[in-house]
Amino acid sequence: MKISIIGYSGAGKSTLAKRLRAIYNIDILHLDRINYIADWQERDLLEAKQLFNDFLKKDNWIIEGNFQKLNHDRRFKESDTIIFLDFPMPICLYRAFKRFLKYRNKNRDDAGDNCKDDFNFAFFWWIVFEGRTKKYRQRYQEIINKYQEKMIILKSPEAVEAYINQISNHKPENL
Repeated sequence: MKISIIGYSGAGKSTLAKRLRAIYNIDILHLDRINYIADWQERDLLEAKQLFNDFLKKDNWIIEGNFQKLNHDRRFKESDTIIFLDFPMPICLYRAFKRFLKYRNKNRDDAGDNCKDDFNFAFFWWIVFEGRTKKYRQRYQEIINKYQEKMIILKSPEAVEAYINQISNHKPENL
């Protein structure tokens, strides 16, 4: 089983990936972990792509994050399921701030090493405006259109819970 999780910042991609790992017992690749090194500096692109490609060799995986530059199309082609967390901006903003309060000045296991959680104006602006521009909305729509047969769109935390309940009751036996 190969699952990709995409969506807006703060929607809960990492959290959903961890919940799916608990159900299916398969490895997760958090794209923030390979895209960033210490202090949120971007890793060398060739090195990041190599880490990404090595992970794709696994028989089963969950990959969460967006990062078009990391073999975006290959990941979606190989995915059995693509989950898009299409949450409203206020929910994403609330969740991102709540995460910041929980992890303030700490490292999260889904972020790069020595990338302390922060909630600054640039991140606020990204969640509220920049990450929701026409360009990004169109990119998500292109993914939906191209891979509609394997796309699951969840628009609320309640929809995520319903999805988790559904798959928990119909878990494949061969994983």
